[in-house]
Amino acid sequence: MKIGYFHTNFPTKKDVNSGELSLVGGGSGVAAYHLAHKMADLGHEVKVFTVAEDDAVADGNIDLYPYSSTFNIGDSSFSFSGAIRPLISDLDIIHAHVPSPTMDFSAVLASVITSTPLVVTCHSEIDAFGYGSFLRKGGMKLYGQAVHLFPRLADEVIVPSARFGQNSFVKPYLSKTSTIPNGINLVDYKKTQSKSEIRNKLGLPTDRPLILYLGALLQKKGPQVLINSFKMIKQELPDSHLVIAGSGPLDDELKELVNQMGLNGSVNFTGYVDESEKPLYFASADVFVLPSIRNHESFGIVNLEAMASQTPVVASRIGGVPDIVKDKQTGLLFEPGDPRSLAKSVVTIITDEELRSRLVQHSMDFVSEYDWDSIAAETVEVYRDL
Repeated sequence: MKIGYFHTNFPTKKDVNSGELSLVGGGSGVAAYHLAHKMADLGHEVKVFTVAEDDAVADGNIDLYPYSSTFNIGDSSFSFSGAIRPLISDLDIIHAHVPSPTMDFSAVLASVITSTPLVVTCHSEIDAFGYGSFLRKGGMKLYGQAVHLFPRLADEVIVPSARFGQNSFVKPYLSKTSTIPNGINLVDYKKTQSKSEIRNKLGLPTDRPLILYLGALLQKKGPQVLINSFKMIKQELPDSHLVIAGSGPLDDELKELVNQMGLNGSVNFTGYVDESEKPLYFASADVFVLPSIRNHESFGIVNLEAMASQTPVVASRIGGVPDIVKDKQTGLLFEPGDPRSLAKSVVTIITDEELRSRLVQHSMDFVSEYDWDSIAAETVEVYRDL
């Protein structure tokens, strides 16, 4: 099959240090990357349409069509050429990843004009409130209204978790919706060093209980909830240490919050973490926390990454997360936005060795089902049914 993948932030840049392709673009961009490469490995002809600069590179046996941005609104890139090239690409399947303004619109346009079957993977709800400038917030609000267009026009919809499909803008289209999760490369998370060695390498304390947040520093992701919770955790576990790994618009605000709470000596801000370093951070932690406060999480692939690293997970009971973090089985859930509930869960995992061991074992069994080979095979079946 000739398959076209559409994602505005498909990874296309080399890391300046390693020289390898840097898997940046958010969870959905990385998911699109792995799926495209697995399809190419299966012998399909894969074309990727994205917005990128002139130094964009592709690895593996995919055809990359990067288009320079014609103009931007906030962090959304618009490319007129990116909307035209797919019209003459002779595709059998068009697969759009949503939300991904504006290549998702290009995918719909190409499907309608060429009568090519359209598959849409809906990765998350739209953050209709947004952040940043007035123009960006207004654009996101309009995009939030338009997002229903994608599942409505799709021949088939894919969601990463059934719970997300039932509680999101996808719900009216469940009759043509399949549940296919995102995956991870399990081999990347196999430990080859001890926890102490990894912490030394990362410059983290080796003799303290270490709590990890890894993700974008956005309000909807809830890092501020974790920091407020950490004050309570310190009352029970005075030696505990918090690592905030990631970057984003809340960076300065979170650092000021830590300062106001007198937690400077117990919190590390790492800044941006490259995909290649993520396994090290997960392996260094005693517990990983996903404290999201809005119903945008369809899946939370970071939960799987922590599980594959044998690190227990504490996560908000929100969106599709409970399909992955099954309470008291593969992790502990807490009520979104509740720092006291979060603190209790973190302290329980760190102090209850028997519970921690049980969660890790169940998680390792659970995560083994989420390799990309299996997910690509399920996706091929969706294509063949169209």
